[in-house]
Amino acid sequence: MATLAEMLRQTGYAKDGQLQAPAPTQPNLSTMSADHIRQLPQKFNENQAEQMALLARAFPDDTLKNADTKAMAEMAMQTPFNALTAFHGTPHKILGKFDISKAGTGEGAQAYGHGMYFAESKDLADVYRKKLTNEAGNPVKNPNDSIQLQMGRLEDQIKQLKQSDDPNAGSMIKAYQSRIDEINKAGNLYKVDIPDEYIPKMLNYDMPIKNQPELYELVRSNIKDPDIRKTFEHNAEKGITGANVYQNYIGGKTDADRSANALKIGIKGIRYLDEGSRSAGKGTSNFVVFDPSNVKILEENSKPIARKELIQQQIDKIE
Repeated sequence: MATLAEMLRQTGYAKDGQLQAPAPTQPNLSTMSADHIRQLPQKFNENQAEQMALLARAFPDDTLKNADTKAMAEMAMQTPFNALTAFHGTPHKILGKFDISKAGTGEGAQAYGHGMYFAESKDLADVYRKKLTNEAGNPVKNPNDSIQLQMGRLEDQIKQLKQSDDPNAGSMIKAYQSRIDEINKAGNLYKVDIPDEYIPKMLNYDMPIKNQPELYELVRSNIKDPDIRKTFEHNAEKGITGANVYQNYIGGKTDADRSANALKIGIKGIRYLDEGSRSAGKGTSNFVVFDPSNVKILEENSKPIARKELIQQQIDKIE
């Protein structure tokens, strides 16, 4: 299922994380949104007429300039545009489904919780693939063996050759580029669909917990000590973020314990701004899913998963 962010990008309303006026040739936002609504599960199709009417109020002339912000907010609450497509770069080949027992090689070695790490940015996920994979397609033991560094060294050689007078520069550049292309085949990049129902239950590391009412209540209701609960309520009002909540109000001696306890109370994972977005305080996010067994693999290295593999995924879920 498409995310609202994807729809805005596809229709030309968003570029590089910023809203903009679409080009005349871009797809129609209302049409794409209407198609999305028609494809929703049955429980949402039951009030499809109401959703279409709401859509018409939200975008009366298919522009953001004249959009009805109240209707847009209402539509966002009622329509699950929050299905999330993300990416996972890894030296491993994933067969059927993600396995939590394989967790342990994400950014900062599980710095944001124990689980499987996914990136909203495809390019960033591909960087992880290159950082974590050696030329043989195995996990790196020495960072100097990563294909990222190997490719970087070759690219530096190409830059030097382009500025040299060596008569053999052209053939050497071609050889180096061929070598880069060969090395770059190591590892795997997966496009995935994180389940719709997980999204509102992902603790936002960077956002005040008071602005995450569902997560706030999950944490608050599971604090048994009345004094600690009172302290939590006070600190939440002062603006503590999801990071503070995860570290201080969810029990566990280890990060794995803490993530398991968070999952038990209904928190499906953590979302946080990726490295390229943190300084700006906005942009694309990374996601830590505590139980990734229901994360559906859509593509492997830009190729759709074969039908037999999709069937196997469904069998794995049943088992």
